[in-house]
Amino acid sequence: MTDQKHLQAFIDKMKGENLPQIVIDTFAYYYDKVVTGETGMIPDREIEPVAPDEIARYSELEKYTDAGKKALSNAVLIILNGGLGTSMGLTGPKSLLEVRNGKSFLEILLNQAAEFDVTLALMNSF
Repeated sequence: MTDQKHLQAFIDKMKGENLPQIVIDTFAYYYDKVVTGETGMIPDREIEPVAPDEIARYSELEKYTDAGKKALSNAVLIILNGGLGTSMGLTGPKSLLEVRNGKSFLEILLNQAAEFDVTLALMNSF
């Protein structure tokens, strides 16, 4: 790691909160990425479309239908819950906005999870 000037203070605080070592190690890894100038952004010039031969045909996937249906009960639908939408002038969560037939984004997601009998997990941003 490069600039560890402040990292130890963060580690000490996390240890003081009894956070698991994996959390501390993950933070330290990404801390190093930030202080070395990485942004996580991928420049447009480096993005290439998926080649046609890299996309499976539906007919090639049919043999997995039964296994997929069996695994569905173990699946989790992870949705990025998003923020408050303050940049849009909102004062509440965007997921509560009415978007279709009187239903909010959140209600639509809940209905989808219920329809397919999968667990819904909302992932909040920092």
